[in-house]
Amino acid sequence: MPVVAHETPGIWLGQPAPRRPAGIPSWLSPGPGEWSPLPAARFRDDRMHAGWDRLHRMAAAGNRDALLFLTLLKSGTIARPAGYFAP
Repeated sequence: MPVVAHETPGIWLGQPAPRRPAGIPSWLSPGPGEWSPLPAARFRDDRMHAGWDRLHRMAAAGNRDALLFLTLLKSGTIARPAGYFAP
């Protein structure tokens, strides 16, 4: 019995077929015509929290500059920036 290869255009071998969206909008896949950029305040807050998270990860990994900065921040030598949330 001959082996028949089924070809699906646009799909690489071994890759799953792309799924259709479930119709649930998200930040990554908004519904048609509903996309708009994040509000400036939300974008600013997201970037600020990402920066603080990175600083804490660097300190946890042993980065001396990050450890020194957090030590000075916690001791009060450096004023806490507005919106800073300590874990």
